[in-house]
Amino acid sequence: SPEANWMKVYIGGEYIGIYPNTESVNKQFLKKHFDFNDGVLIKCDPASQFGSSTPWESPDLAWYGADSSIYYNRYDLKTANGWAELVNLIDILNNSPDDLEDVLNIDRVLWYLAASMVISNYDSYNGYYIHNYYLYLHENGLFQILPWDLSEIFIGALLGNGVVQGDDQYE
Repeated sequence: SPEANWMKVYIGGEYIGIYPNTESVNKQFLKKHFDFNDGVLIKCDPASQFGSSTPWESPDLAWYGADSSIYYNRYDLKTANGWAELVNLIDILNNSPDDLEDVLNIDRVLWYLAASMVISNYDSYNGYYIHNYYLYLHENGLFQILPWDLSEIFIGALLGNGVVQGDDQYE
């Protein structure tokens, strides 16, 4: 995951507050963490964001068909190509799960899912708002999942009204 720290921010000499500073997920990050930076990189964040008038189309890895253009508003491709690889991953995940180990680093995904649950990251693939993660296709042919934007951990997300968790209701 990206490195992060806190920064004291001053504007014109006036103290504004403490803000998180997070490492960018880019070629430098990929080289540092994977020793390979020529793979497909996909930011799993929809084109529509909170406050937008366009409908939210979640990067939920659900199968919507073989036409890659169906996924354009759900994912942000950060490399020159990769739509075919993403559609293939989604196809296998939904339609041929026995072949998943051929396209996905399942061990790392399970660690990601477990950590997201432990820290109550509701702004993740397995959270209330399904987004804020990256997929990276490594040279070994397996997609890796990378957490991103952990600002909503420990149930810090704006959950809306009537979200139910177990027997408790949060508003």
